[in-house]
Amino acid sequence: MAAAAVVLGMGLSLAGPAASAAPPSAVQRMADGLESSIEDRVRAAAVVGVVAPDSWLVLNERDFVFALWQHAGEATEVRASAELALMNSSSTRFDECTVYIESGIHAAKDRDVADEVRDAGAARQAREVKQRALVSLEIRVTPELLLLADREFIYAVYLQATGALVRAGALTAFGGTAQQQRDFISTGIVAAREQDRLDEIAADQERTEAERQALREREARKRAAALFLIAADEGLLAASDEGFVRWAWTRATPNTQVYLAATATLRSSDPAVWSAFIHTGLADAFRRDTAEALRQIGLQQRAQLTTIMNDATASGRGNLARAAQQALNGSDQDVQDFLTSGIHRVSDNECAKPEPAAGDKSWGANGPGVTGARQAITDHPSATAEYSVSHSTAVTAGMFLPQQKVLAGAVWEFSAEARTSAPARVRMEVDWYSATSGYLGRTNGGFLPVPGTRAFTKVSGQFTAPATAVRANVLTKATDLPAGGSFASTACAYRPIVKPDVTLSAAPGNGTVSITWRTDRKDITGWNVGRDGTDSRDNGPWSTERPADTRTHQFNLLKNESYYSFTVIPRTATGTLSPVTISARPSATAPAGDGDQAAVRHNWGTARADFSDEFEYVGAPDATKWSQSKPSCDPTPHHADALRCPEKTTVDNGRLIMTGSADAKSGWVGNKWKTTHGRWEARVRSKNTASSNGKQHHPLLLIFPSDNSWPINGEYDFLENMAPGEQCAQAFLHYPHDEDVDVQQVRKVQTDCGAPLSEWHNFAFEWTPDHIRGFIDGKEWYTLSGGGNSIRRDIETMNNGRLTIQLDNFDGKGITPAMFEVAWVRVYDV
Repeated sequence: MAAAAVVLGMGLSLAGPAASAAPPSAVQRMADGLESSIEDRVRAAAVVGVVAPDSWLVLNERDFVFALWQHAGEATEVRASAELALMNSSSTRFDECTVYIESGIHAAKDRDVADEVRDAGAARQAREVKQRALVSLEIRVTPELLLLADREFIYAVYLQATGALVRAGALTAFGGTAQQQRDFISTGIVAAREQDRLDEIAADQERTEAERQALREREARKRAAALFLIAADEGLLAASDEGFVRWAWTRATPNTQVYLAATATLRSSDPAVWSAFIHTGLADAFRRDTAEALRQIGLQQRAQLTTIMNDATASGRGNLARAAQQALNGSDQDVQDFLTSGIHRVSDNECAKPEPAAGDKSWGANGPGVTGARQAITDHPSATAEYSVSHSTAVTAGMFLPQQKVLAGAVWEFSAEARTSAPARVRMEVDWYSATSGYLGRTNGGFLPVPGTRAFTKVSGQFTAPATAVRANVLTKATDLPAGGSFASTACAYRPIVKPDVTLSAAPGNGTVSITWRTDRKDITGWNVGRDGTDSRDNGPWSTERPADTRTHQFNLLKNESYYSFTVIPRTATGTLSPVTISARPSATAPAGDGDQAAVRHNWGTARADFSDEFEYVGAPDATKWSQSKPSCDPTPHHADALRCPEKTTVDNGRLIMTGSADAKSGWVGNKWKTTHGRWEARVRSKNTASSNGKQHHPLLLIFPSDNSWPINGEYDFLENMAPGEQCAQAFLHYPHDEDVDVQQVRKVQTDCGAPLSEWHNFAFEWTPDHIRGFIDGKEWYTLSGGGNSIRRDIETMNNGRLTIQLDNFDGKGITPAMFEVAWVRVYDV
């Protein structure tokens, strides 16, 4: 048989059948887009805590994944996903390894962080099947062998096995289908090995029949021990039948078919039953357990893929949803293959009609006096038609492209290729609509120059869907055209940006919009931040440069009820990254929305309806959920003149509004959920309602002892600022201690400050038996645990507490008037 070198694992080389064609060179593989980049490899190595050395960067795809696997440590999903990639790759076909390097390892890391299992069960099952086969053949088990693709594992068996039937079966399976190869590994190898040994024993005429029978018994024990991934030693081989059954019973996992079968066998006093268990019963029980394990893995993977399909459908990723449905219509193996590699091969262009078709209405002219038509073309590398528009007198012409389903808050890149009859500028635009077809405003991308030749220019922009958006009506617009000039587009491409370089959010206010952005990139050198439109002083579009560490910017003097597009352009030492754009409409009554929630990010489940409040009513706070001060007002412990009065707290316009006035009266409410341990989250903002005179209210969210036993039971002020609307949040966490002890507390100050506290933010607090934890806008801010000593108890040992909302006065009369607003309060059981 002709042979060629097949390189497997870290330095393992086997001789394999000659391929019908030489594998593509590294240069060709890179040209075909099938090899990971240096940047991909550096990022992947960082996941396992390694700064990729040069020796790693020159490895082939498979060996690089093997190196990642070796360094994955306790990262279960990172290791398991690497194993599946290795098992599904060979030295000449390694796209699963490339997918793992580029994206799979990062998704696996996310699952490890979230303690979500997807690949671990499937990888373990595949590994154990190979391991049982090797043990039964008495071939030394190595990671390199276990991580081979099925076809190459079979060839390795062919090279190292000695039995004629095993080798013949290996050659047959080597040239068979993927399913035939899986069947040979899972059952065929053991069966062929058994028959080989029986044939050898039967042919040994130098032994007596009794000696041959003794050898058959030894072989049966070897096969049985191999099921437990153990090579039987001499003591086990010489054990009595009953003793061997008892050994198997102690090795079996309780409540499995193997355990139940061994238990039933031990209860029998019939030696024939013991022998049958060793020869066939144990293997049959293992097969039943394996079948059940595979069934459970299949159910789990189908549930995971169903979730992916439903999420894809909801978010407008139609290509992924259709491909997922096709996999679900197939076998369990089809589902696993799709989860491990097929999902990464789905086209990410969601534009339903990338070019206009005859009679199609998804492309069309947009704007008064603009006319358009579909035209066949031959000078585009892929498209066969374009849509062309013109206006007889205006310098601007636009067209609409196919619509796209979206999820609120998602980032999409919308692009098309454009050309104009004369030099002009072209941009992408998006009109957003709600589920009831309510118009949510337009987001405009930046204009790009188009040279006015027959060449096409790609025009694109990244757009963030606003709250409640479900549909994007995508448009392109050209300006600076000569009268009667034409503008054409084709090859639209819509791609969801799952992990954008920059995520952008906007918080509209009264004549203001605050934008906040986040990035994980470390190479940002600065930001260009700008808006379109005209402000209340008739100033046109405006932008400014901001330092690299900036993460928020507030636009002022905006016209209320007018839509604006806000764009952030990241800058690096090597150039600019893709601009990210979001639209918002300032309003005197701008909605609060939900924002980024700790409850969502950390899976707190469903809020308790009996004590949560969305404030969707008008009047006094709901008396079934909130306590207030008595009508004549209550004194406060902070100043002799300060009073807490019920008329200072009301519910209106979808929010709780708490005010403090110069006469030293302010609001207070206490939630009626009194509990030991819980979770709370509230969306709040605060501001002075007059110019500050230096005396300012303190807005607070806190968990206070239900029986008012302060300081004996501590106090958790998870938001307490010295003035309304400050830039950064503060918290004061009090230890429980006796009254004759100085106050024992920890002060926490927000360091990664976003928009000021005059804008909406979510503050959340978690109290469990072993810690307290604070969150801002879904992100963990601090965690405290223990800390007790001779004068104080551990921080988390308050006996019982409840949420209170306060606008505290430490300065008495003449204090600056202020307002503390709460959009909603949601409480959760631990």
